[in-house]
Amino acid sequence: MANFQLKHTNIQKLNVEELKNFLQENEYREFIEYFLLENKKGENGLIFKELLNQLSSDEESIIKEEIEKFNIVVDDNALWRKPAIEIYESLLLNIESSKKEDLIESKGIYLFLLFSMNYVFFSYANKDFRRFIGVKKRSLINSLRIK
Repeated sequence: MANFQLKHTNIQKLNVEELKNFLQENEYREFIEYFLLENKKGENGLIFKELLNQLSSDEESIIKEEIEKFNIVVDDNALWRKPAIEIYESLLLNIESSKKEDLIESKGIYLFLLFSMNYVFFSYANKDFRRFIGVKKRSLINSLRIK
């Protein structure tokens, strides 16, 4: 996880191959956990805001629909243990079939990140959900430790 960093200031310079490698190496739950551990809640909020600025209202609506579909099966623990790249590819296939056109890869990344941020923020708010998918969030005590 150390070689990949995502902050609101570098979203537009995001290396697609680097992100795809990161997705391939981690389960989807670990991808969600990355945001909870590496960034503070405010930074994740800025990432979310920057993603919204990069997408059209139509694309935002598509993601809302995909979140609703995903929420139907969200209680399947095996889903969270899948490689993150599988969730990414599945989401892009669903979006491309609904739009009936190919996505530009960078736009697909933004859509996937926006989709995932929904579960990052749900994890902040819901301890039972965090426990269910097996992720930890950054704690105040851990961030105050002297290194």
